[in-house]
Amino acid sequence: MSTHRRTVRTAARAPAFALAITAAVACGSAGAGTASSYSSMGFDGIGNIVDDSFYAEASRDGVALPWTAPSPGSVSTSLNALSGVSDVRSMVQVSGRGDTLPGAAQVPITGSLSAAADVVAGTLHLQAVTTYGSYTQNAGGQPTYAYTTGYGGAEVIEHFELRYANTYAGPMEVTLQMTLDGSLSSSTESGWQMGLGTVLRLGAPDGDHYRYERFESSLAGQVVSVTATLPAGQCFVARGYCESFFNIWAGFETSSRKLATGDIVQRTGAPADLDFLNTAHVQVVVPEAFTVVRSGDGSTASWVITSAVPEPASWALLLAGLCSVALRRRMAR
Repeated sequence: MSTHRRTVRTAARAPAFALAITAAVACGSAGAGTASSYSSMGFDGIGNIVDDSFYAEASRDGVALPWTAPSPGSVSTSLNALSGVSDVRSMVQVSGRGDTLPGAAQVPITGSLSAAADVVAGTLHLQAVTTYGSYTQNAGGQPTYAYTTGYGGAEVIEHFELRYANTYAGPMEVTLQMTLDGSLSSSTESGWQMGLGTVLRLGAPDGDHYRYERFESSLAGQVVSVTATLPAGQCFVARGYCESFFNIWAGFETSSRKLATGDIVQRTGAPADLDFLNTAHVQVVVPEAFTVVRSGDGSTASWVITSAVPEPASWALLLAGLCSVALRRRMAR
């Protein structure tokens, strides 16, 4: 806890005084998966903040990591952690109060943000709470305001080998999907609306990336996905199978939309009161004829699932739908 003043200015779009923690993991074997989480939180606005305090936690594979609190007048404190484990978590909390007139009621300004990722389970977590306060700082002066704002995100990256019989002649499609489960609650009186930005990338010759901003109040059960067709891989006649390679990247992050212009930025939407908690389950879906293992150690991932290949008539309908989507995209450009 400190009693010095921190003056925050709206002109600085990033938090003027923030505490940040970053935790990222990279497994030791070549081509192995990684999990990352990012959390930062600080003050912004045009008023003075007094009695400010900062707290943070970070862990990898359940082991706590150290952090250093920002010293008076410093811009930020950060922690970068790299290790060969499978899950990470980062959390930050900030609190202070508006520098009000003597005898006036205190105006608390608080915020917290936490993010986590588990590449073994294929899960992502993100939660943020920020507050906004307006108060009179000088006798006869105009009301001022301050608020907490920050950025948070979580992601998993994995590299796979796809194996199939050398007699297989069906489609080589792989789908990466993310199922969301959570809610959003955001005040829009400031002109900003809180949201969630989701990103999927499927590394293949015709792979694509998918980004979508979600601003609904409920995200329970919503699914976002991207599909790519893999080329024929290398075949091993003596072993009786062929193999191709692909990688995936799945993540989400804080996102806010300015109602007046539609502009979107990757941070919490303060000045506003908001609270959201989301859990994402990542899955890779392949035809039943395929076996998918992690590159490097050859292990299987619990979040890789198989599905039956659609009948020819169903494929025709699906292709027609994909062509329709592509046409609409071209017309929209």
